[in-house]
Amino acid sequence: MKPESRAQTGSHLDPLALQTFVDHEASPADSLRLARHLRDCSRCDGLRQRLEALSDDLSSLPGAEVPEGFSRRVMRRVATMPQPRRRAPLLRLLAPTAAAMVLAVAALANPWTVRLARGVGGRLPENPIGPSEVMDLLFAMGAAILATLA
Repeated sequence: MKPESRAQTGSHLDPLALQTFVDHEASPADSLRLARHLRDCSRCDGLRQRLEALSDDLSSLPGAEVPEGFSRRVMRRVATMPQPRRRAPLLRLLAPTAAAMVLAVAALANPWTVRLARGVGGRLPENPIGPSEVMDLLFAMGAAILATLA
């Protein structure tokens, strides 16, 4: 949100709008409106004075000098750092397997599957899969997922 659009909070100026004014970055219309408020509000004017003093103090600090070749040395060190090993996101690995598991369990456990197979002349296996075989299948799929993540 622009500082100009938050110029006042309640009956006082927003500190961000006031800092924009102190830094001479407010638009002319906002500067005029803020100046009018400052003329009538001693609290906001006091904050403006403190912000200006802080700005003056900060501008009087000596600048830091960077030694020659500093950037080049830093970039050289960054280039020799080992790159982190990227792994495929977990969801990308698990989503297809989870979908297959859900479909397999739904197909095996659904009585409509049996009726549909009989209704279209399909033949059911003589030894249909039972709940323990479904659980074995799920555990095997889970083990396969864990093995791909390791």
